[in-house]
Amino acid sequence: MKKILLILFNIFIVLSTYAQITLTQENIGDPGDIYLMAYDEEPPDHVSPGSAGPDQIWDFSELSVDYIDTVYYLHPDSTPYAGVFPGTNLAINQENGTLWGFTIKNLLELSIKGAVLPIPELGIIPVKLEPKDIMADFPVNYEDTLDHSFIADVRVESPEPFVDSIRYKSTTFKTSIVDAWGTMDLPMGNFPVLRVHETRTMVDSIWTKFIGTWIFVAEEISELDLYIWWSDDPVAGYYLVNIDVEPGTSNINSISFMHDPSVGIPESNNIIDFVAYPNPVGDQLNIDFDKQLSGSYKILDASGRIVINDAFSNQERIQVNTSVVPSGIYFFSIVDDQGSLIGSGKFLRRNL
Repeated sequence: MKKILLILFNIFIVLSTYAQITLTQENIGDPGDIYLMAYDEEPPDHVSPGSAGPDQIWDFSELSVDYIDTVYYLHPDSTPYAGVFPGTNLAINQENGTLWGFTIKNLLELSIKGAVLPIPELGIIPVKLEPKDIMADFPVNYEDTLDHSFIADVRVESPEPFVDSIRYKSTTFKTSIVDAWGTMDLPMGNFPVLRVHETRTMVDSIWTKFIGTWIFVAEEISELDLYIWWSDDPVAGYYLVNIDVEPGTSNINSISFMHDPSVGIPESNNIIDFVAYPNPVGDQLNIDFDKQLSGSYKILDASGRIVINDAFSNQERIQVNTSVVPSGIYFFSIVDDQGSLIGSGKFLRRNL
């Protein structure tokens, strides 16, 4: 009987490992979560999107780390752009702190309502999407499809003389299909996954406003071909792997994958140099800069709620009174006097 039970148990493990999964909102992270995404600039030759279909195996276990991007999940009200995208309940900060995505996550969908991103020569610009960019209709299953389009329309004052305003309009036509499921092997472990094959055609145009009239300047059409792997594993509240391939080929332009945070590769994603100490923290957190700065900082708890919010002026050191918050894990963000995120980190508050 014991032998039979062991055989049945092993069969159950195999079936559980390779069974098709379903994604729901429960598989997407919450405010306070942090994910490390690694980039391999020269992946091994055998790494490719592979075939579509059921019960696939992707062996990406030999991917290496060239650099790390930290992805922060925050509540929109705790960001410098609170109120810009009403109705959103999850803000995602990445790309060295320069890119913000503002999303809606509920029982029915995960969608992007807008973003804040740097535009050359214009600075940090909020961009609203009309309608929203639907990333997933929950629940997500194998062979699900999604087709829709959305528009980003940005109008800013022109830095050029004789031109009143500049308009950037981007229309995206997106098609996605959950075309495969199976098992993903990464350096951090083995995961059941669904794969989404997503193609995007983007029509970008530039307009100038001269004496009250919009004048068409130029138009460019570009394409994206993406393969994205998602898992229902509790550690994966973000995508596991994202491969950008040259449209119409299998040539990889870029590949990012979730990295094990316990490995402890140091980050260099902050715009400024600073040291935050001690850690764990007792009643005071010190943040030392390499020069005098002005701006503000926020301390957030693990749920993404702001617990401390204060400004500073011409200082090389911030001294934060942490005695007012209970023990736990906290996150901080530092914004300069222009409203740009210049640094962030986390610390453990403990009654010492």
